[in-house]
Amino acid sequence: MFNLIKFKSWGVFALAVLLSACANLDDKSPDELLRYSFERNLTKDTQYNFDGKISFDAGGGVECGDANTTCSEVMPVSCDDAAFSGSRQESEDPSISAGCEDAASGETLEKQARKQRLLLKLSESISVPYTGAVDWHQGKMEVIPELRYEAKNVLLSVKMPVQVNLMDLSLVVDLPDNLIEQFMDKQRNGRLLTMQLPESMRKQIDMPLLMKALPGAVMQGYASVDKTAFQRLEMDEAGKQIGARYRVRMTLDEAQSNRLVESVIKSLQSEIQAAANTPANAQRSEEEINKIRSTAALFDGVAATYAEIKAKGDEIITLTDVQYDAYIDGRGRLLAVSENLLIGDMLHKITEGTIAKNAQLQVWMRLNYTDKPNFTLNATPQNSIGFEEWLKTERSDEKVSWKVVADQTENEISETTE
Repeated sequence: MFNLIKFKSWGVFALAVLLSACANLDDKSPDELLRYSFERNLTKDTQYNFDGKISFDAGGGVECGDANTTCSEVMPVSCDDAAFSGSRQESEDPSISAGCEDAASGETLEKQARKQRLLLKLSESISVPYTGAVDWHQGKMEVIPELRYEAKNVLLSVKMPVQVNLMDLSLVVDLPDNLIEQFMDKQRNGRLLTMQLPESMRKQIDMPLLMKALPGAVMQGYASVDKTAFQRLEMDEAGKQIGARYRVRMTLDEAQSNRLVESVIKSLQSEIQAAANTPANAQRSEEEINKIRSTAALFDGVAATYAEIKAKGDEIITLTDVQYDAYIDGRGRLLAVSENLLIGDMLHKITEGTIAKNAQLQVWMRLNYTDKPNFTLNATPQNSIGFEEWLKTERSDEKVSWKVVADQTENEISETTE
């Protein structure tokens, strides 16, 4: 009887704690709720499997051939009649000028429209489903992306599992059988491919220190974002299916993204510099102190490089606008994320207008927490080969390379035509 009363008491206590936690989360502002969930993900909820999908939306408008639309109406460039006769229409928009220049040299709007239609079809058929696992305390992460093309009566799929270990700065890859080897004429015999930074470089990076400093730095980064970038939304169907209680959206433009990254880098610099100058160093070996100092110097270089990238602006690929939805449960755990990366403006310039300005990458990821994340790659000396050693190998005579087949085919065609 006593045990039953005791059990009920603990049950009531646990329920009260849970309800209190939910109430506390209800009182948090959108930015506080998101930061709380991210902090849990980096410090407490650090073991999980995940799955999701990446897709590409090419954007654009109505396709050519629509009864009520001309090809020029869906094109991202516009040229007057003079452009087609050889003169260039000046414009403040370089993409329009480039498009008119192409038209003058024979690249018609109709050809450009065909490229857009092809891109739209490909974007509808290509996706990248993925699965993976994370154990943050061990610094271990694995992802298995699958490049997938699916259309009527057609299904093509290529997987390439990749595992990263941040603690020993190593990488394990399971290359697609035959595909890579045939092109490179290298032999792997189904073994995993392993890579690791040279020992001389590993000695200069204090990864445990970085891993310890990263959660705080990330929190500093998100705290630097303006509160107006966050909003709490009504729960959608995707969130209801996974049992989410809160849905918080963060919308960042390029300036805000830059501010976030800069804040993370500065925070890491500060943490590492503090570790390099702490009185506790008196108890450390000279080797440990040198590793901390070299890590600090490394991040000084990272900060300088990022500042240089930012200063160059449009000359290189920079951060893009992002819309990020976080799905959070009643305890503050991050259950899923949905991201829209607006990359069209950047790709519009690179492709001279073929990709529309509203093109975007769409990312969905769901997290499943567990005490034993499912890592599929387990490299051993027996089932793996180092990257440098693999580069030195040659395919055995038992397997004929594609190059040999291509040469034989070319000779046979030549003999036939003669």
